[in-house]
Amino acid sequence: MHMGIFGTLYIGYSGLFSDSQAMNVSADNITNLNTTGFKAGRYEFGDVIRRAVGQVFNKEAGYGVSPKAVRWLFSQGGIRATDVATDLAIAGRGFFVLSDGKGNIFFTRDGEFRINEADEKHFALQNSLGMYLLGSDPEVKATSLVDLKPHLIPKVMPA
Repeated sequence: MHMGIFGTLYIGYSGLFSDSQAMNVSADNITNLNTTGFKAGRYEFGDVIRRAVGQVFNKEAGYGVSPKAVRWLFSQGGIRATDVATDLAIAGRGFFVLSDGKGNIFFTRDGEFRINEADEKHFALQNSLGMYLLGSDPEVKATSLVDLKPHLIPKVMPA
């Protein structure tokens, strides 16, 4: 099996491109090393093999590298204590469920929340993007995401 000059150049190009993508994932991991709730990624490579329909080859020539996937690593990070009462953490599996107030649901492991005014009678826990932390009444078992509502904190505590 003979490979022309363009095939050879493509193999080199595909290797450089894939390495560049892997370096982007690594740079993102390093940049977010101290970001609360950040999940690191691992870049996976795939081999491009030429296949001809109806032909059998004893040795298949490699035809470069292709991006296979970026796998997000959901391993547990360290939990750090803070002096902020509204900073929360999840030990083990799970996510905080958030809403942007427009019906869109988001998931995060970042537990940095602040108390902000929800309405004239309540405060709510919100993240840095203004999304509301959702949950259910402890007396009522939530069976779907639709059952979750923002945690509301009364401005005046009952006597």
